[in-house]
Amino acid sequence: MDGVVAAALSCTLHLFGFTVTAVLEKAEEWVEARDLDVVELWSGVEAITRAAINKRFRARAFDVIHSPTEDITTEAGFNLALRYVLRLRPSGLLAMAPVCSSFTFPNTSNTKRTKSRVQGDIDYEPVRAGNLMANIAAFFLAVAVARGVHCSMENPAGSLMFSFLAPTLRLFPFLVAGIADRCAYSEEPFGERFKKPYKFMATGDWIHAMARKCSCPNKEHAHLMTDVDGKKTGNLSLMKASQAYPDALGVALVDAWSRAPALEHQVQSLELVECQEDENPWDNVGEDAPAGAHTPQVLNSEPIRPLNAADIDDNPWLDVDEGRHNSADCNPFDTQRLSKIDADSNPWDDDDQGSAFRNYHVATRQSTESDDDPWAEFVQPHKRARQV
Repeated sequence: MDGVVAAALSCTLHLFGFTVTAVLEKAEEWVEARDLDVVELWSGVEAITRAAINKRFRARAFDVIHSPTEDITTEAGFNLALRYVLRLRPSGLLAMAPVCSSFTFPNTSNTKRTKSRVQGDIDYEPVRAGNLMANIAAFFLAVAVARGVHCSMENPAGSLMFSFLAPTLRLFPFLVAGIADRCAYSEEPFGERFKKPYKFMATGDWIHAMARKCSCPNKEHAHLMTDVDGKKTGNLSLMKASQAYPDALGVALVDAWSRAPALEHQVQSLELVECQEDENPWDNVGEDAPAGAHTPQVLNSEPIRPLNAADIDDNPWLDVDEGRHNSADCNPFDTQRLSKIDADSNPWDDDDQGSAFRNYHVATRQSTESDDDPWAEFVQPHKRARQV
């Protein structure tokens, strides 16, 4: 685990006055006991929490839709969530699903996110909110794995969130991708299910135990997007319904985690060394600083003005969050100084091999209803990182 801790300590995120290093140094002073098995952040309908409790695990859910004190984009909400994370026992589970609405295709006309500009238009409040929440998830992941806790982080398979978080996620070569089609876990009648691929990044190949592909007859699904006057638009009620994890998916994730080896056993054989430049798919991602230099990514704590009516009217997707709830009207913070990605060198381009983060690309292709099964090629046999 020494290599994992060292990787976490090299995380340069700086949120609400905290660094990962500072949190790890003070963790034992801030919590009296590590008495939780599962923490679910951005929990939505709490499918994971409910599954964990039904299996007699000690679990806590956290989401602003349940209480304003759980607004993770505020200092108080961040501090509360952080203490839940610190209470997780070794080999517990931190499950996160940051708000995806600013990272997915439907809102790109407003967010201006592309594969070569994953930070998006930082003058647009929902982008700043999305960037902040994504960075919070990466920060908590770094803290959790340094304390021996398993993690999963989910967004739709077409989301650019994982590309945005590449500078942090690349520190942990044992992260593994898995795709679970929502329709494979749904109980709706065939033809009325949503073909929505959830993409999970997790601390090991245990995540593959819950990866399922669509098996719907004739590949018929309810359409989340339709053509109106030649433009793609979303069915708001269906999009809202597709936000929620089916109960069976929550059960499958908890079952997969509960059978996973202890995190320290899973990573102890991995060679946590820096790749040579000619074999490093990450060399064009992140800071322009020299190798080894760590420039903190500082997030300005100056509040952003509330969204006005014009913002909402121009963007029907603000209330459509494919991952969880809409937090566009939460209090986001500036992320102007987040690093940019080279427009000509994007290692996240087209492939998701479901394998070790260091060696493979992460998918960013967009979902489409015109293809019967556009995600069929995404789940491939897992390949481990190089063994010592």
